Amino acid sequence: MAETDPGATQRDQTPDIATELAAEGFECATEIGRGGFGVVYRCEERTLDRVVAVKVLTTYHDSEGVARFLREQKAMGRLSGHPNIVTIYRVGTTGAGQPYLVMHYHEPGSSRH
Repeated sequence: MAETDPGATQRDQTPDIATELAAEGFECATEIGRGGFGVVYRCEERTLDRVVAVKVLTTYHDSEGVARFLREQKAMGRLSGHPNIVTIYRVGTTGAGQPYLVMHYHEPGSSRH
């Protein structure tokens, strides 16, 4: 009978997020924020030579939730350009099925006021 690690968590069984983001074209992922819906990483998008913020959602795990997330981000994308809304560049899902959104990155302490 195979033994299982009683301390293992779902997080232990998911692919390394830096590897997942690199497969999507986002390298050097560094966690810069965490909240109730996901984790935000500062990443380098080398194909376009820019730094971006990538939010990986942790609350949408079923296909219905992912579809709802993608619809909501399409609506948010139409609001790009508003001075009080972060510009969304892209949305998608990683190879492991985790939804993410790519946004304009603002340096800590920067302000657009």
